[in-house]
Amino acid sequence: MKTIPTSFVRAAAFALARLVTSPPTAEAASNLLLPCLHSSLLMVIPPESSTCMDPESIPPLKSAYVSIKFLTTFLLHTDPSPTLISSLITPVLAPLYYLTEFFDANPGVVLKNPEMKEMSQGLIRTWARVMGTLDARNGWWDIIVGAAGWSALAAPKFGNALDDENQVWNEWTVVDGELVVTQQRR
Repeated sequence: MKTIPTSFVRAAAFALARLVTSPPTAEAASNLLLPCLHSSLLMVIPPESSTCMDPESIPPLKSAYVSIKFLTTFLLHTDPSPTLISSLITPVLAPLYYLTEFFDANPGVVLKNPEMKEMSQGLIRTWARVMGTLDARNGWWDIIVGAAGWSALAAPKFGNALDDENQVWNEWTVVDGELVVTQQRR
């Protein structure tokens, strides 16, 4: 496998960070990049208007590992901007939190990429360090109430499951050494 020079990675991270955080391009760049980056961590299907589903645009990342590795590499090679970190991590905070909980509850799980636990914990710590009090409280509250179908409870009691009638929630599962998000129904 080819190794990309660090200077190229830094330059790409800098350019993407500027696109995602600069007012003239932030909305368009975020709408293009973030759904593709977050899709393997979220079970929520992007809207049909999403450019991620357009065959001529950026395809979604193939696995949770690739998404987490991309986020980690991206943040390691950019300036620690609260705006950038918030836009990259806040939408996937709940899946990252429950991924670390999954690792804690299943210490014997063997993955193809064992560094996922440390990377996901590092992303959560980075997010927590730069967020303001209100944003951090809202992020943690989303985890507590089971936002976007994620909950520590088998069937969330707060009414935020993806489908309240059938009690659908997301959970992490290992398939052939890879982590995938699955949906469970009560």
